[in-house]
Amino acid sequence: MILNSNGKFLAKKYIFEKENKTVEFTYVNRLEKHIICISCMFGCPVGCNFCASGNSYNGNLNSEDMIFAIKEIITNEKIPSNERLLLSFMGSGEPLLNVEQVKKVIDFFNKFTNIYFSISVSGIEIERISLFDNRENIKVQLSLHNPDNLERKKMIPGTEDLVKIFRVLSKLRNEIEINYILIDGINDSESHAEKLAALINTFKFNLKINEYHQINDSLRESSKKEAFLRTLDKNKLNYELYSTNGVDVKGACGQLVSQLIK
Repeated sequence: MILNSNGKFLAKKYIFEKENKTVEFTYVNRLEKHIICISCMFGCPVGCNFCASGNSYNGNLNSEDMIFAIKEIITNEKIPSNERLLLSFMGSGEPLLNVEQVKKVIDFFNKFTNIYFSISVSGIEIERISLFDNRENIKVQLSLHNPDNLERKKMIPGTEDLVKIFRVLSKLRNEIEINYILIDGINDSESHAEKLAALINTFKFNLKINEYHQINDSLRESSKKEAFLRTLDKNKLNYELYSTNGVDVKGACGQLVSQLIK
C-alpha cells in the first residue's frame, strides 16, 4: 500500500505486511536527494510517549525484510543509480536493539556509491554504535529531546546517562548530529535551552531543532519556541531548524506505527 503526500516535497508512506503485521517506511524526494526512512522493527519496545511507534511492539525485522522493502521503493520510485539516496534508520524501532540486522542492510547497500546512511539512536545500548565507527558515509544521530538527565529518562525509558552517551559519541569518527523536538511544557523552558546550549557547545556536535508531530491530545508543539531559540542565540549556539515531510500521510518522524492484522 502507498499513501501519497501533497506537501512541499513529494512524500509517500509505504506499508508492508508480513505474518499479519504491518510495518511502515517513508519515501521523500527532496529534489537534491532521495530519502528512504527505514523501520527496523514492527513498532518499538522503547515506549516513548511522544512517538506513535511506541504504542506497540510486534518484533524485529530481519535484514532480508528491510532489503526487500528498500528495493521495492527504489524500483517503484525509479530512483536512478547516479542520484543521491539516503537510507535513514529513523523509522519504527531502535536500531541498536536490532544492530546486527541493521548492519547487514548497510553492508549490502554499501557497494552502491550513490547511497549513504544515517542511524538515529535514543541512547539505549549506546556502546553498540561503535560497530559503525569511522564509516564516512554513515551519519549518527541522537534523539536527545531533553538535556536534563533525569527528565530525559522519563521521556525515553531505558536510555543511558547523558554523560555516558556523549562520551561514547565523542569517540566516534562519524559525523554526529543531535536532534531536538520542542514539546509544550516538557522540554522548552529557558532552563532547558541553557542546559542544551552548554551541552552542545561543550561537545561541538551539530544540532537540529525538529518539528514535533502531534500523535495524541496530551502533547503539543511548544508555544515557547521563539523564546527558546532566543536563549540558544544568546548562548551563541549554532543550530539548524529542520522541517520534515509526510505529516499529511502520517509518515513523518514519530508517526510511523505497526499494527496486527486480525
